[in-house]
Amino acid sequence: MIKFTEKFRVAFANRLRKNKRAFYDQCIAQADKAFGSYYRVILEAVSEDYYPFKLDLKKIKGNIIRLMDLPGPYIQHRHKYSDKSFYENEIKFEVHRTPFPQYGTKEGTHYRSECNNLEYDCESEFWEEEHNVSIYEAISNFECFINTTAPISQLNSLREKGNIVNFDGWGKYVLQLIKTFFPDFTLDEKLSSRRLRFLKPLTDSLSFGFEFDKANLNKIYKKGDIELPEYFNLILVNKEFKKGTDSKLYAQQYNEDIMSLGILGNPLFFEPCYPLGAFMGIENIYIRNQPGSYNFKYKREYKEVDQGSFQIIHSPIYGEKIKRHAFFYMTCLSFSTKSYLDYLALSIEEALTELT
Repeated sequence: MIKFTEKFRVAFANRLRKNKRAFYDQCIAQADKAFGSYYRVILEAVSEDYYPFKLDLKKIKGNIIRLMDLPGPYIQHRHKYSDKSFYENEIKFEVHRTPFPQYGTKEGTHYRSECNNLEYDCESEFWEEEHNVSIYEAISNFECFINTTAPISQLNSLREKGNIVNFDGWGKYVLQLIKTFFPDFTLDEKLSSRRLRFLKPLTDSLSFGFEFDKANLNKIYKKGDIELPEYFNLILVNKEFKKGTDSKLYAQQYNEDIMSLGILGNPLFFEPCYPLGAFMGIENIYIRNQPGSYNFKYKREYKEVDQGSFQIIHSPIYGEKIKRHAFFYMTCLSFSTKSYLDYLALSIEEALTELT
């Protein structure tokens, strides 16, 4: 039985460093492939041409080569500050970027406007392919929001609450997205509770995969917000792991039956495009090349049905755009993380061989 002891962690860390160059070479190949397609959106994360904004493939590949020579990666405990930052990840890479242009400056306004244009151009190209549309339509047959009728006495409270999200539809949609874009990983119902775990076996007693907190995601939906899981957490588990184990017992300290490996994402290409929450805010005000526009395009309607009740009506166009962007995000996440998942799996397998 494999235990995630200090000896295993040292062997794993050594293999991560040994295999790092091959991983970065794969990332360079990915950059080449992405640059001529809608996947070029992932390259903004490793580009430093903020003003004037430009995706320069030669410079991007140069940045990757420069990062290759930095120290690391290192094995450490969970993030101290942000679950979405590789600066504090369980597998910590030295990924340095120059500071972003200050918000409100000419450079900052230009950079954010061009980022928006890049995002929308790539996603538009993505939906021009019938193959992508057909897969999306097969798994997205639900309403993003729920229109409802309520007593007039609840008008103010429902206005403050915001959107009424179809959380049951979204919960099923997230599972379909995972199944579609990460088919090598299967939901392990025996090891899932409020945290759903998607795993693939590496040996008879060891599995590799990721998890997310379903209960927390439902709370977000019930508040009127829409997110994909805040982040998918990579894990290694052995057969002695108990599904009811408090995440603090392996997230904030070492555990011999489960090992938290941090963000499901490529440290060079993360986040691969706008996360869903950010997209919702931008989509509601985005007008191409008008970065100063703050007029909301989508508003809930409140229509009086009779003297005692009213109906809340959400924009179906806005709901469709949100669902589509979730699909696009998962597409980009799947494409950008393949090299990283291969790199982790190889390093794990080599560490196991070293110890047996």
